[in-house]
Amino acid sequence: MARGRPTDSPGGNGPERQEETRESASCVHAEATKPGEGWLIYNGEYRSLICAFHGYAVRSLEGHLRDRHPDIDHRARSDIIHRHKGLQLQGPALEQLVQHGASNPTRAVKGLAVHRGFACTWPGCRHLTPSWKCLRVHLNDEHNMKGAKAQADLWTNVHLQTFFTGPKRAICYFCVSVSAGGNDDAVSAAGGDPLTPVGRGGRATMADRQQTDSEAQMMIADITQGWSLQQEEQEKMQK
Repeated sequence: MARGRPTDSPGGNGPERQEETRESASCVHAEATKPGEGWLIYNGEYRSLICAFHGYAVRSLEGHLRDRHPDIDHRARSDIIHRHKGLQLQGPALEQLVQHGASNPTRAVKGLAVHRGFACTWPGCRHLTPSWKCLRVHLNDEHNMKGAKAQADLWTNVHLQTFFTGPKRAICYFCVSVSAGGNDDAVSAAGGDPLTPVGRGGRATMADRQQTDSEAQMMIADITQGWSLQQEEQEKMQK
């Protein structure tokens, strides 16, 4: 489900930030019974306080409100901090997340951003990434699969979430299931390469890529031919 966003920029907190339309947080705050209700979600299972505006868990609520929600006045910030004081915010244990790979996704955690990504299917490998480029590097460095070999069935499309988007050591992706009737606007596309799987998780086949290359070559040829004809006409007019 698409979410409204505050006017402040979330900044470079992760390798892959979504391009989303942001709304003023003050409008949403006015609709809520109390400041913070509806977009600050506490998850007891994972001991995390999630900001649904930004799609990740909050480590320091005071710092997050100050830096990411500057449109909230001091009195409202103090009230939010007071009402959430005493919550267990240790974050999820590593074993809670690593068990959810491509073959065992869990239900999506409310409030966290969902990313389209890739899972390495090499036996015993648990590598997950939202980046096609990072997947290629992983296949090359860890499994010595280079070039065309890396196009083989060594990966699968997945939906990913992470509680934290930085620093890098805190990022831990896990696989989630997304209902077929869900709103695709809430899912960010995997970043990367023209060879990345396209559309709704379908793989770009060799035939698709050859067709695309052929169309591009034809377009270039048409442009070149048109330019040549224009040059010839200009030369004739100058004579």
